[in-house]
Amino acid sequence: MTIQEINEKMSALAEYERLSDELEQEKEALKDDLKRYMIDNDLTVLNGLEHKATYTAVTSTRLDTKALKSAHSDLVKEYIITSVSNRFTFR
Repeated sequence: MTIQEINEKMSALAEYERLSDELEQEKEALKDDLKRYMIDNDLTVLNGLEHKATYTAVTSTRLDTKALKSAHSDLVKEYIITSVSNRFTFR
């Protein structure tokens, strides 16, 4: 790849990143509008002509690793798994 091709690809990527950010903001605003309507009208399901939205509480259970490490650091060390991955960043 030439430096010109690299710059063209980076410029295109930067533009797509910008567009993606704009789309994500618009998506979140639309979701927020629907959620606000559902909350105001005490709804958990909202049916449109072609689509359906639900807004319900979800309960999840997670391990408090910070507390576990603090209370039982020796035990945690026995079960730690280290992994390596590649990360691509673009600014």
